[in-house]
Amino acid sequence: MIKVNDQQFGQVTLKARQAAGGTREGDIIASWSLTFTARTDDLRDSPSLEVPKRLIADRATINAFDSADSGAKPGLPSAITVCARTNGVRLTPRIRSSGADAGISCRSCPG
Repeated sequence: MIKVNDQQFGQVTLKARQAAGGTREGDIIASWSLTFTARTDDLRDSPSLEVPKRLIADRATINAFDSADSGAKPGLPSAITVCARTNGVRLTPRIRSSGADAGISCRSCPG
């Protein structure tokens, strides 16, 4: 199961890079839904952080949009900039206006 999850994170990371135009240093990737549970600031072991961490390792810039309050949170890598609270608003216009080259959403689905 761990190997399959790792492969999935790798696939999403690759697709985000392709959507941004390749592996250029400094690509800006907008990420939303970082927290483990919707409308919380719970980042404990959040699988939603794995793809942004991999993109950062590839020298991308991550601008995060989340339903929790803006700002740094315990457990959030310092390289991720929290840009805005979403409150369920459609993000496409906001991501485009943020200057992002691509956008990802990695929130887990309720089981």
